[in-house]
Amino acid sequence: MVRHSGSKAFILVVLTVVLSRATLPSRVDSAPQPQDVRQKEHAKLYHYRTGKNLPQLAATGTGDIVVEAAQYPGLWGLSPGPHPSYPHPFLVDVAARADAVVVGVTESSSSSLTEDQDFIFTDWRMTVEQVLKDNPSAPIGVNTQIVVTRPGGTLVISGRNVRAIETMFSSFQAGGRYLLFLYSVPTTGSYRAFNDQSFELLQTGVRKLKPGSLHIELKTRQDPQALLAEVRAAIAAGH
Repeated sequence: MVRHSGSKAFILVVLTVVLSRATLPSRVDSAPQPQDVRQKEHAKLYHYRTGKNLPQLAATGTGDIVVEAAQYPGLWGLSPGPHPSYPHPFLVDVAARADAVVVGVTESSSSSLTEDQDFIFTDWRMTVEQVLKDNPSAPIGVNTQIVVTRPGGTLVISGRNVRAIETMFSSFQAGGRYLLFLYSVPTTGSYRAFNDQSFELLQTGVRKLKPGSLHIELKTRQDPQALLAEVRAAIAAGH
């Protein structure tokens, strides 16, 4: 089974300085600005240990800053015994552990520094289109909005554009339609998304948001409706 909390993660860090400029949506000035309770709580969720203090780094030199880091989820394995090929055992496993499974469209985002100030995370506001698995502790309504937090994002710090890239978790795009297996953040009433359990639903197929290998092969699952049907079957199988 995949274990995201409490497991050691292998961190790959690449720091580059890019001289080109871009207009980015969020800003952090030299003097720290107050953060709302939600972002303060979410900042505690991410520990990339890049060894780079981004506010200090931005206070020196010129040009844009790009920090790349990767956090790898733990190994996933089947429990002993026979397993049906449909629905896929990985989907059954993650559906059983997820607090909610939804299809939604990303609307707006707000980025902030992690607690260690060495990386950036982003809170996305998402409009829910379908609730495949509901959270009994906090039911999710169709056509309502939830907040989904994930690593990576962009800020302006001391007048410099700073971008943090999670190389193992492709970025969300505003207006994108996503299938997400979500984990509750009880202190904020929000949800956390993970790379190996996030999929973008395109008109031309399905795109996994974890580059490279994945526990589930998507070549035979390029029809979004077929994938959603299999996820529903996986949820039912895990009950």
